[in-house]
Amino acid sequence: LGAGLAVFFTIWIMCLVLAGISSSAPDLTPSGKIWAIVGWHGADDLRVKANNCVRDTDKLGKWSPGSWSSEWEALVRHDCFAISFGFLIKYFSCALLFVITLINIKNDIVDPYGGYPAELLAVGQMIFVFMVFLVVVIGIFPRVMYDPGHSGGSSTASKLKWMLTPREAKL
Repeated sequence: LGAGLAVFFTIWIMCLVLAGISSSAPDLTPSGKIWAIVGWHGADDLRVKANNCVRDTDKLGKWSPGSWSSEWEALVRHDCFAISFGFLIKYFSCALLFVITLINIKNDIVDPYGGYPAELLAVGQMIFVFMVFLVVVIGIFPRVMYDPGHSGGSSTASKLKWMLTPREAKL
């Protein structure tokens, strides 16, 4: 486990440095590039909405992420989401669910669920494999989730070309 974690973090840091170096955003500082790559942007939007709902904004003003006073207030109040919320949502919970899934898969291989034969359990396993495949495809081609009507073409081939082309590419 220790060697695996060391290899994982080494590769992760190397990829992070490579992404920061090859980034095409000259107006960002190095810390801004790192935040753009590994930050939890959607979770901060949730924090803003939730933390402004529970606070007296007339008396205390608007809560905003990244300011020392707002972050300190979120840390010491029991009804506000602290900065750790984004990390827990984006990284910790995903890693925990992944580990639990792998443990369950290992246990099902050693001792099949409910004593059923492996042939009957294959249907559920194939559904899981298909789900993982879809997640990977959407991770590589996020435009698949968008409305292809923006592509300008009406044929199926032009819509597929639009969905499977990176956003920056000129069609």
